[in-house]
Amino acid sequence: MRLLKSTRLIPRLGSEETRVHAPQLRDRTKLSGGRKLRHELKFIINEGTYLMLRARLAPLMTVDPHGVNGEYRVTSLYFDDVYNSAYWQKVNGIETRRKFRIRADRAGDIVVMRSAEMYLIAAEALAREGQLGEAVKPLNTLRNARGLADYDLTGKTQEQLIGDILLERRRELWGEGFGITDILRTQRAVAREALTKEEAEKKYDCWQQDGSYKEYNPEGHWFTSFPDGTRFVPNSTYYLYSIPEKETNANPNL
Repeated sequence: MRLLKSTRLIPRLGSEETRVHAPQLRDRTKLSGGRKLRHELKFIINEGTYLMLRARLAPLMTVDPHGVNGEYRVTSLYFDDVYNSAYWQKVNGIETRRKFRIRADRAGDIVVMRSAEMYLIAAEALAREGQLGEAVKPLNTLRNARGLADYDLTGKTQEQLIGDILLERRRELWGEGFGITDILRTQRAVAREALTKEEAEKKYDCWQQDGSYKEYNPEGHWFTSFPDGTRFVPNSTYYLYSIPEKETNANPNL
């Protein structure tokens, strides 16, 4: 089975079993500020219909040079905000979302940067400038979007606020490759503490892929020091990526 996408209503091809119902087009001019939007109607077609369409369209359309064997996959990339607006628009069936097209060879003019990161950058920059009251505004925008209350600035020093913003970066950007660059940028040490006996004995309900929950004990950090056993310190050479061994073997000057 293949998925056929059209920017306007096309004749119904194939049998009832080989296609899906497509909703009728509606005039959505008012929803787009006076500009008519492109609409994509998607049909599931069988292999025979696909080959027939391909043969009929071949004399009228130029084959894309980026394709392999006359075709290529298309990925739709959606940029979301801290409120997950694109996600909820998808759930609610809103048809006015914008997206980028990326070919299978990853060609495409895109900028990959989450709005959450921009709020955190603004908050940290303002805090380092000493504008603590202004710094908490973008921080609170992000916190509120995550269902958290406003940050309590009462009695906090500039250094404490910066530390809390960096901690918020660790939470929000976890697993996205920012940890080591933030350590190098801020010239801080890795923060790792072993669990206490009481913490290790606690059990937590953890969500499973089948929708159920299972109790687990936390494992905590596996590494709490450098490989040589010394404690974590700022600006250590351990934070630097090593030159690949094949490069040092090939170059006697390294």
